[in-house]
Amino acid sequence: MADRGESGAMIEVGESVLSGKLWPVHFKPQEDGLLSSWLARLALAHGLRAMSFGSRVWPGRSVLGRDIDLWKNPATLEALAEKTNTPPARLFATTLASYEGWLTEELGYHAPWVLARHLRVRPQKRFGLQYCPWCLVSDEEPYFRRRWRLAFVVLCPAHRTLLLDRCQKCGAAVSYERQSPKPLTYNERWILAECHECSTDLRKWAADRYFNAVDAAELEFQSSLEVTLRRGWVQLPHNGPVYSHLFFSGLYHIIGALIEGQIASRLKMAFRQNYGIDLSIDFSTGQKIFLERLDVAQRRGLFQAVNRLLQEWPDTFVEFCRANNLASHLLIRSKKPVPFWYWRVVREHLTKTPGQVSMEEVVSILSYLRKGGGELSIQKVSRFLSDHTIQRARRAGLIKIKKGQYPGDCPYCRATERQFKGGFSHKGIQVFRCGECRRRYPRPDYPSVKTGTRTCKRYPETVRRKAIELYQAGNTFAQVGQLLSISRATVFHWCRA
Repeated sequence: MADRGESGAMIEVGESVLSGKLWPVHFKPQEDGLLSSWLARLALAHGLRAMSFGSRVWPGRSVLGRDIDLWKNPATLEALAEKTNTPPARLFATTLASYEGWLTEELGYHAPWVLARHLRVRPQKRFGLQYCPWCLVSDEEPYFRRRWRLAFVVLCPAHRTLLLDRCQKCGAAVSYERQSPKPLTYNERWILAECHECSTDLRKWAADRYFNAVDAAELEFQSSLEVTLRRGWVQLPHNGPVYSHLFFSGLYHIIGALIEGQIASRLKMAFRQNYGIDLSIDFSTGQKIFLERLDVAQRRGLFQAVNRLLQEWPDTFVEFCRANNLASHLLIRSKKPVPFWYWRVVREHLTKTPGQVSMEEVVSILSYLRKGGGELSIQKVSRFLSDHTIQRARRAGLIKIKKGQYPGDCPYCRATERQFKGGFSHKGIQVFRCGECRRRYPRPDYPSVKTGTRTCKRYPETVRRKAIELYQAGNTFAQVGQLLSISRATVFHWCRA
């Protein structure tokens, strides 16, 4: 049982209005009500603007200057819960943060799928609060729904019409936080659904001229998205059940590819020619397009296109991408993690790069080569495997192949195998790295010497004999090195040996 005060607010039995612990008006949030809407109703019921009301509830903090519907700090909502005797869980359910883990993995400011509202900018350029005027008319006390803040919600299933996102008289965005209270008669009630600029009742637009009918396919698609969000999972063909936040993440990647500036104009024409879908988005400006900043009509066309691509998944999507040259590098461009159900389709059907050879395939190739007899060599293996795959196989210990027989052994551990080239010293002498003890050592007698811009490979004995002859003829170490394009240290080592 519940009773109504003079303001028409719902007050539950057992709550004392004059106890001092509760506010004079302390009605509870309504079904799917939005936090900012409920807070604005509380403020107007107490004869205050929402901004003034917020400064009294949270002194010294301008909490209403930001998007309060994204609050997720329980301590911030503690005062509201205490003064209205509202369970914290019920209060948290009015925030968009309650979608965290269902709509996306983590919700913060500038969150995906949440329509943008810039309350500090006047006039507001973002129309992030939608409404259905017929729903406001049917409400005994008009309030704004939480689902009206979601980007994929563009129509009202109850009245089968497109939502509105601004005042149809002055074009101002809905901002009940700026609505001022006015004196009321005894039987008159304050109205939340009022334009803050021209004071026009938004319920006035519940007329035939503003009725924009939608078809059954749009209703079914939006309803399926809302059911997925409430249920927490969806069944995808050829994939099985997928968590809702992973499904919406993949959907966000698809939308991101459709509104990407480099190819969006071409895709816009393709949707019009192939499916008769008009994307009323201007891509000619060169500016980056954000889903959360599009108006209702633009998002309606976009989700019509997405609905068409998701039918008979993934065949229709793959066919459209191939017909319009949408390869994997265009479909996965975001730095955000890509869910597996979407990544697998793109990888298997739309990637133009060769697939990576598995280790099982490498083992089969090596077994085939060993059956032919003889030792494995780079020349034999490179006929079947790329250099990158050979390196992977060597790191995995499947093959042991040297590119050349390096002379000598490690001077530290005397190992004669696993000796690798390790660059050059500052004097241009070839340096080796031992694979056993991990130490590096120079080999001045090795036929690779580094000059200023290139590496020369010579026969060491021929170069050594020529260097000794030139030195014995009276040339200095530097002159011999300059004549033979080798380092002075190498000449010194050969001639003093």
